Amino acid sequence: CLTAALSAVCVYFSANSIAGFCTSFMRGVSAVALGLAALYNAWALWTPFASPWPPSWSWLKAETRARAGRPPSSFACAAMVLFHTVAIAWLSWLCAAAFAYSFVDFDELIEWHCATGKQAFWRWMTGGSG
Repeated sequence: CLTAALSAVCVYFSANSIAGFCTSFMRGVSAVALGLAALYNAWALWTPFASPWPPSWSWLKAETRARAGRPPSSFACAAMVLFHTVAIAWLSWLCAAAFAYSFVDFDELIEWHCATGKQAFWRWMTGGSG
């Protein structure tokens, strides 16, 4: 339950950071990566099936019990699920960025100087320049 709460906080603050990006392409690429990582994380925490790849909480508990001969600590299972969540987020971000880069110019994909996150988000929501 603590891992699910930590995951929800991470998703919230990641989405908040994504809203502050300058370009729509970076917001889109990052949103796709966050969505895939959040889906995996929710599945890994709540599925009752033991899946070795991508590893679920149930599989990590069963493997630790089989190899160590004792019940696993919740921290070890949570750490492995969160590690794989971050790995999936990075890989999906790289794939989505490469896919987006094949359609737009690099300067349109990444803008280095822009307004603050709140101003950029407001401009994006209103479709204007204010």
